[in-house]
Amino acid sequence: MERIRNFRRKGVGKEAAGGTVPVPGAGLGVYAALCACTFFVCWLFCLCRGMFGGRVDWISQHSVLPDYFRRQFYETGNLFPEFAAHIGGGQNIYNFSYYGLLSPAVVLSYLFPYVEMPDYLMAAQFVSLTVSVAVLYWWLSGCRAAGCGFAGKSGEGSGLMGRRLDRKVCFFTAVIFLLSGPVVYHSYNQIMFVNYMPFLCLGFAGVDRHFAKKKSGLLTVSVFLMIMSSFYFSIGGMISLGLYGLSRYVREREEGRLKEGEESRAVWAKAQDFFREGARFLVPFFVAVLMGGVLLIPTAMAMSGREGSVQDLAVSSLLIPEFSVERFFYSPYGIGMTTLSFTALLSLLLFGRCWERVLAFGCMLILTVPFFSFLLNGGLYVRDKVMIPFLPLLCYVTADYVSGLESAKEAGERKREVSVREGTAGKGGRSFGVFKGALPYAATLSILCIHVGRSGTGRYGKYVLADALVMLLCYVIFSIRKNVLVLLAPPVLLLGLSGNSYHLEAGTCLDKEFFGKVTDVKIGELIEEAAESEEGLYRTEQLGTAEENAANLNRIWNFGQYISSLYSSLYNEGYRNFRREFGAEEPYRNFLMQTAVQNPVFRRFMGVKYLVADVGEHKEIPGYSLKEAKGDWGIFENQSVSPVIYATDRVMGSKAYESLSFPENQLSLLSFAVVEKGSGKETETGGKAYAPAKIVLPGEINSKKPETFTADIRYQAESLNRETDKGSGPNRVVFLRFRVENLKPYEDVAVWAEGQRNKLTSKGHFYYNAHTVFTYAVPVRQDQNRLELVFGEGHYRVSDVQCFLGALPSKEEAGRLYQSEYLPDQEKTRGNVTAGDIEVKNTGYLITAIPYDEHFELFVDGKKVKTEKVNTAFLGCRIDKGRHEVEIVYHAPGMKAGKMVSAIGFFLFLGMKAVGLKGTFGKNSLLTANGSAPLESAKEVL
Repeated sequence: MERIRNFRRKGVGKEAAGGTVPVPGAGLGVYAALCACTFFVCWLFCLCRGMFGGRVDWISQHSVLPDYFRRQFYETGNLFPEFAAHIGGGQNIYNFSYYGLLSPAVVLSYLFPYVEMPDYLMAAQFVSLTVSVAVLYWWLSGCRAAGCGFAGKSGEGSGLMGRRLDRKVCFFTAVIFLLSGPVVYHSYNQIMFVNYMPFLCLGFAGVDRHFAKKKSGLLTVSVFLMIMSSFYFSIGGMISLGLYGLSRYVREREEGRLKEGEESRAVWAKAQDFFREGARFLVPFFVAVLMGGVLLIPTAMAMSGREGSVQDLAVSSLLIPEFSVERFFYSPYGIGMTTLSFTALLSLLLFGRCWERVLAFGCMLILTVPFFSFLLNGGLYVRDKVMIPFLPLLCYVTADYVSGLESAKEAGERKREVSVREGTAGKGGRSFGVFKGALPYAATLSILCIHVGRSGTGRYGKYVLADALVMLLCYVIFSIRKNVLVLLAPPVLLLGLSGNSYHLEAGTCLDKEFFGKVTDVKIGELIEEAAESEEGLYRTEQLGTAEENAANLNRIWNFGQYISSLYSSLYNEGYRNFRREFGAEEPYRNFLMQTAVQNPVFRRFMGVKYLVADVGEHKEIPGYSLKEAKGDWGIFENQSVSPVIYATDRVMGSKAYESLSFPENQLSLLSFAVVEKGSGKETETGGKAYAPAKIVLPGEINSKKPETFTADIRYQAESLNRETDKGSGPNRVVFLRFRVENLKPYEDVAVWAEGQRNKLTSKGHFYYNAHTVFTYAVPVRQDQNRLELVFGEGHYRVSDVQCFLGALPSKEEAGRLYQSEYLPDQEKTRGNVTAGDIEVKNTGYLITAIPYDEHFELFVDGKKVKTEKVNTAFLGCRIDKGRHEVEIVYHAPGMKAGKMVSAIGFFLFLGMKAVGLKGTFGKNSLLTANGSAPLESAKEVL
């Protein structure tokens, strides 16, 4: 009690207007209420239907790649890895940096080895969401939490922000933030869209601290953590912080001028003052970017040279302002607010003070001119997701606008009291008329009507129009009742209803039963046992339904497992091109999803020796035999596949290979290795291992449901036996290829052949795959006499049909190519190093199934040798006969430079904290803290 009385005596918590702020601990109830709201909303939107994780990106990327990062850390002890040898054949690990490689939340998980990564991430995302809501409220309410040391001077009570926002307005704004389209949705789907929010909200408090106390440490740390959490969205976050900082700069000048009594002084500072103060404000951003160099530079190097699909846009279209409903309202892939936020922008733009107009104009410019979206999307396309970092700023604009209405109401009440006492009722004060106040609401409704009239209602048009109309009526009621809850309650209700409807309709919440199946520990046990018994270097993949295969695209159970699939926005370009030119099936809408291929030729070529599958659904797999079973799962083995690394002298020239047609381009890779200059044996191709076959397919499909078509293959199989005298049993393969012309280009097309699916994506899809040639290689049993095809719904033509019956080489025939097998040293093969021995029988080439990258170094007996591209896209080199120790080392480009830049950044940051940034708002600075005189010394550090 004595402590509380001391606080009260000192004036701590006094509002400028005479009110009081709750004493330390009294405000905890607000945060408890926000935490309860967060849990309830998460339950309503997601947890009542399943787990706090998504069925697509979360299960296949955001939960498994961080697990891989953690496993590699435990394996190597290296916090800054360089190579992901186990995924996608072997990739630069910075191809996956977007998914949390050095994220603070992921790195923190390294301290909890016994907590499963999916469980950890679900908990971490809920905590992140709760903290984001709490920090937003804390910032909006003036950063006046007990014990934080951020409060304003005694008796001022306005905190770092230099102004007061009504507490209930701040609370409702925080709830609106929680309910906005992207916040909860992406907390369990694409978590990188929102996982930086706690640090972004903290960054706004850092901006206030920078201006109020001339300390930039909080801003620097916030920006750095935001970069490390999600570098892609951190750019938009930094722009929003900069825009807020600009408005604070203008406000500080205005308020400082008025307090100094220099009414005659111009509102805007001289250009040199503006640029000087701007440069000082940007110092924390610059230092934070340097500190993140270990992530940013290697990632930038990995991105360089990538052949991204660039949207075809005219320059003029990028510069003409464009209003987008989905960018502003409700959508999880935009800002996701209600019309109140847009109305607040218009109101501040029309009637706000100078600094409010600067802020509103900046937001309008960025959010309506497509150039900024195009720029923030890396110059690839215009998409609204990059505007999500502006959500907290729009929440501030909304809170500022509504608090202004509340302040006007309180001021009016005080003036009326004075008027009554003095007998001057109705003779004083400024009235904010109903018509003038309703003008922004009417303007919002008019803009929406014009937009809907031109572009149609779309998904949200009718809902947003109803929203705007409701808010106009609510303002009329507010002008009578003078209660801001009339304006704040409808957005909460509307966002709650639309959010629940969207989450239910999207159906992306992860089903517990499905999650339990794909993460069954028995799968990991089977893979681990197979890896322990294997002396060579081979790959192990999983086989299941299309949804299960998608969930396992990046899944690694232990470091004895290697897979050929991957799902990432960055990837080895040569490997991706090889898969397409080879004719690997593409079963998914998203071209980034490079699946585990069912083509038996591809499996052999990539060294997929083991397959794990549900034995109830896959009693047998052609070419594979059951090795072991546990529960519902079995692991199948194929003894005829290629080792991942081997030596051979059976090679053919790249020019000879390029002249081969389908399916010889596939089969020849099982008989020869392709090098730049062949040995002259290229005439001995595998052409006799296949024979043409006749098949009749429908020329045009126009159906609203899948249609099944069956082709008789008995006669062709007999023809194959006569022409090739081989191909019995599990080695028989039907090769089928045809072209698809989509007559409804904005709808998907899919065709199955014995369960293998190829899909052509709608042209309207952001990740359009342009997959117009469907290729299949279907293993057929000896007693199988029919081939079943399923033509999916849609309207499309089938043309240029090619069909062949072929046979894969037997184990003995495969031995002619795989002459010398590489045996890895399990102790030395870690991280970016693959080491082992090989007994080379004939001088020739060392061939790998590791995608080629110029940043590999290859050592034979300790001597560095020249690397070459073999099999059109893979790593190899020349090698002599005899026993050799071979070591393959990968160096991520930009890693050394990144570490050096980060070290410089941390050195600058520590130096700034130790001695202060002298001259930041020095004696000649026009900016002052809380309107006081400039600092006389450099005692205040950043």
